[in-house]
Amino acid sequence: MEQKEPPKPLRPRALDTPRLQRLMERFAQRHTTADNPRRDEFPDIQAPGAELAVVVFARTHKRALPRLARRAEAIDRLVLVQQLRRILDEEELAALQDGNAAGARWRQLGDPLGIRTKNGTVQRMQRLRVAVELGPSALREPAVLRAHERGETGDDASRSRWIGVHHLRVREAAADLLHHRASLATDEVADDWLDDMSDLLERAVEPSVEASLITHLRFALEEVDRVAAENGVSASASADCEAARRAASRLVGGYRRRSAP
Repeated sequence: MEQKEPPKPLRPRALDTPRLQRLMERFAQRHTTADNPRRDEFPDIQAPGAELAVVVFARTHKRALPRLARRAEAIDRLVLVQQLRRILDEEELAALQDGNAAGARWRQLGDPLGIRTKNGTVQRMQRLRVAVELGPSALREPAVLRAHERGETGDDASRSRWIGVHHLRVREAAADLLHHRASLATDEVADDWLDDMSDLLERAVEPSVEASLITHLRFALEEVDRVAAENGVSASASADCEAARRAASRLVGGYRRRSAP
């Protein structure tokens, strides 16, 4: 009898990425640096499903970290949660579609989800399609998916066009800012954004990378400005660094105006 292939594990499809590995390594480093007495219980980040275990550990032991580290930890937790949500949305949608194809009634499929009507289960599947096809942050309304299928992408199209025109300038501005990063007012959170931005610059040019790059540039600049304001210092310690920061800020400003509703 032909042996069936084992089911593919959940994690590698969308979660086994270098960035997420670095995120989890940062979690471990924070708790080691803070001398958390329970740090020996930190999950094995190579194990399947480690992302959820790391999120739970970080929430449970957040008081072991100083305030600044807790802020960075909360941001990293949100990144992991978004990745987990994307996978779970895909799996739930696939289960609904497979059950429907196998002849299960909509009410039967909705029962494990706490949904009591056929219409409610169908709407749930439509909302999951929005999340899977447009991303977990998309408004989960069927009208959003229908507009997307008709090509009515609105703000997303505007952002994509802006990135297509300006992505080389964004790369140059990001590289210039990183060249002067020693003169920037930074903290652990800003350094995380800058480190990830550096990694993005090493990747091949493609729409998802360029969209992520402008977002990282924006958040890095915002964090630099916040650090400078909190400490009463200049955001840039040299004229060349300030010129790079201002050039990057102008690009981010143009992107944000194009992204505004």
